[in-house]
Amino acid sequence: MTFHDDHITWVLSDEDYNHFLATLSETSECVLDLETTGLDEFAETGDHRNGGVAARIVCASFTIPTQHGEPTTWLLPLSHPESMWQGRWRKMLTEVCATLKQCDVALIGHNVKFDLRWLYHHTKIDLSAQLGWDTRLSSALLDENKSTKLKER
Repeated sequence: MTFHDDHITWVLSDEDYNHFLATLSETSECVLDLETTGLDEFAETGDHRNGGVAARIVCASFTIPTQHGEPTTWLLPLSHPESMWQGRWRKMLTEVCATLKQCDVALIGHNVKFDLRWLYHHTKIDLSAQLGWDTRLSSALLDENKSTKLKER
């Protein structure tokens, strides 16, 4: 499969964000991936966790199947230093999670339980019942003796 960037949509304006939420509300499943500032969702600035960096979700990607052709990946820059959403990224993420919960969207991802923990910590919305498939677990089923790290698989 060849990668085409025309299947990526950056959410960079209020209009993009509203379109993304509408698309998300119409799907039954979504592949989720978060880019975070570390491994500990409880880290605070200056403490021993995450190298002293506060726990933030820098960027979130949501890959949504389409009826025709390739799925589309929506990229939502949240607390990224160059993001226009920095001042309201938690509020936006809470709206995204509320949409996922209300529409009962099945969530798929690699070690998706990690992402769901981070989402809960920052939004207080529990999406664990919507875990549809974790590719890290299925990777272990293929060969329990191989690493389940995504880059190695």
